[in-house]
Amino acid sequence: MQSLEVGLEEYWPVVNPDKNGLQEANLTTHLAHKALNSGFYAYPQASNAHFEAGHSRVDLLLIRKTERIKTAVLVEAKKLYSSEKALELVSDFEKIRRFRFVPDRIQKGADLETVKYGLLMAITTSSANMEWWNDPYDWDFGASWDKLKAIIETAALRSSVTLPARRHQYVLYAVFELGRT
Repeated sequence: MQSLEVGLEEYWPVVNPDKNGLQEANLTTHLAHKALNSGFYAYPQASNAHFEAGHSRVDLLLIRKTERIKTAVLVEAKKLYSSEKALELVSDFEKIRRFRFVPDRIQKGADLETVKYGLLMAITTSSANMEWWNDPYDWDFGASWDKLKAIIETAALRSSVTLPARRHQYVLYAVFELGRT
């Protein structure tokens, strides 16, 4: 997120900045750049072969293969500013959890199917949303925020990063270990 922070000092790419935060694509773009520089392959909008999910894609699929380790990371990102967006993050988690590789496209290593991590990312202008993410409490009695709370509390790692650019943005993330060989 350091490169995103520096970039925001150069240019703010959003109209109505007081009402409209950054688009979530900024998160996946900068994450993909870092991942590519770290030896991952990056696949934006990777197709999901899980038929019940319909024709859906994950925002970003990262794959790294070495002689000893094969890693796949599924990434979904959203702007988090409303209960509707909280519910969309719940749906995104389900998409990650049910993701299946397109079987006839896996090259030399169908075992990627068994190694997966999920990463939910969100960006918000609200310090209250950031504080809730880091220490969630019951909010809407079983509705969208509570459903998201139940999911992020199962994360192996959950935190936030403050981007103190001209207009504060908070990047929220949760890492899930979904499967391992």
